[in-house]
Amino acid sequence: MFGSTRIGEILVQSGVVAAEGRERALRSQAVHGGRLGTNLIEQFALGLDELAEGLGRRHDMPAALDRHFSSGDPAVQASLSPETAGRLCAVPLGRLPGEGGRERVAVAFIDPPDIEVLSELSAELRREVVAAIAPELRVLYHLERIYGIERANRFKRGARRSQMMGVVVDERRGFVRTLSDVDPQEMSSSLARIEVRRVERSRTGEIETLSDLSLLGDALVAVKRAAGRQRVGELLMGALEQGFDGLFSAGLILTVRAGLLFGWRGFARGRDSTAMERVGAVAVPLLAESMFGAPCRMGRPYFGPPPGGGSETDRRLWRFLGTGVPAAVGVHPVQVFGELATVLYVQAPRAIPASVAPGVAELARSMCTALERLVHTDDAR
Repeated sequence: MFGSTRIGEILVQSGVVAAEGRERALRSQAVHGGRLGTNLIEQFALGLDELAEGLGRRHDMPAALDRHFSSGDPAVQASLSPETAGRLCAVPLGRLPGEGGRERVAVAFIDPPDIEVLSELSAELRREVVAAIAPELRVLYHLERIYGIERANRFKRGARRSQMMGVVVDERRGFVRTLSDVDPQEMSSSLARIEVRRVERSRTGEIETLSDLSLLGDALVAVKRAAGRQRVGELLMGALEQGFDGLFSAGLILTVRAGLLFGWRGFARGRDSTAMERVGAVAVPLLAESMFGAPCRMGRPYFGPPPGGGSETDRRLWRFLGTGVPAAVGVHPVQVFGELATVLYVQAPRAIPASVAPGVAELARSMCTALERLVHTDDAR
């Protein structure tokens, strides 16, 4: 058993993944989140079954493989409620041979379950639960397939070229729907009513509280010292919302992947907080006409009136934020590890003074510093 050995180390030691591949995945993880295994899969460094077997070795648990999910028992799966499945990230697979007259069922988990979780599932399934471990991508996919629990955009496939250019196409389930082909109101679809929720904790295990971030100097220090990716995003949004004399009416952090900008964190003054929890459903094609295109292609920030008064994609974003056309916008591309990785977006009801742009740039640099530092300090799960 590998005990506390990290999954990346296990895969490298086993010869399944090269050390260089693990490093690339760690960099991707710092920017895009998700488990290390998810980022390895997305970079084609290994297959899902290979990852499952590595997780099995790490946790000394049976690995749930593709054949186990493919032959899952619909009757057993239907006996577990979608709410419980999503909350516990658990997918029943099927019945197992009983021992001593007891009925047993195999259940796949993203994380090893504790006694309380096993007891709860056993009571709901009315069978003894035998836990198996499976990759994050695979469990989330089957939670959507079986229970209708929509995956976050982070865990879907990127758009095809026709989508990136703003052409509406009827993609098969699993591809990201962007602001070029879906209205913001559709983001609150019935599939989103049940969600897989996680709380990222600091390294001490305590949930950190937000600080007073109205002073730029304090905010820069806080972001650089942040104890996790989510904390970096929280602090950066707090600084944009609280700082700059309250100038900005809304702000977003977006990540860049597969030709798309994906919403990560955001705020909008006067907007219901539960609506802003759906910022992860925002996706903007880089090749579509929008205020993000030129700054990202040229690698230069833009602060000023919305170009051309705003494209249809821009207007859909503003509807999601609950605002009309802003007087001014700011788009600041951010490089991490020397590549375009994130974008800071702000908007204001009046002109953005020239003195504000350097402050936004400093926050962008602090985010870059924090994310690069986290590659070697965060737990790679």
